Amino acid sequence: MSEARADDDVWEMFCDGPVASIWMNKQCLAAFLTLPLRDQAKIQATMEKMYCTMENVSIPPKKLNFDEGRHDGLQVWAFKEKQSRVYGVQGSINAKRTFFATNVAVKKTQKADPGDLSKASRLAQKVNRLVVGARV
Repeated sequence: MSEARADDDVWEMFCDGPVASIWMNKQCLAAFLTLPLRDQAKIQATMEKMYCTMENVSIPPKKLNFDEGRHDGLQVWAFKEKQSRVYGVQGSINAKRTFFATNVAVKKTQKADPGDLSKASRLAQKVNRLVVGARV
């Protein structure tokens, strides 16, 4: 009997560059595609043109927050545009820097929803066993 895999257990490369890549689970990608088109485009541009090609320290904090907090031992980050957020954690695949995008949220207040951050950590903890060569 085979076990059905949840969409958050299926990971795919979203973008790749010379210094880094970004992987998203299918559930995150589906949620990303529901964001306003302008926010999608700006977040994707930050991912492709900055994260995948530059060092982290070169990315402005208004586009990538490196410190959404530590949850279950993992540091959660967020790519952001206006109120839209793509949460996840940084790790690697075969030693290449990789951001594992776990979930999407639209913030309604100044503070991030702790449930969204906890979900990001919980989903990221599965990556090591679901993606060949992955480490978080």
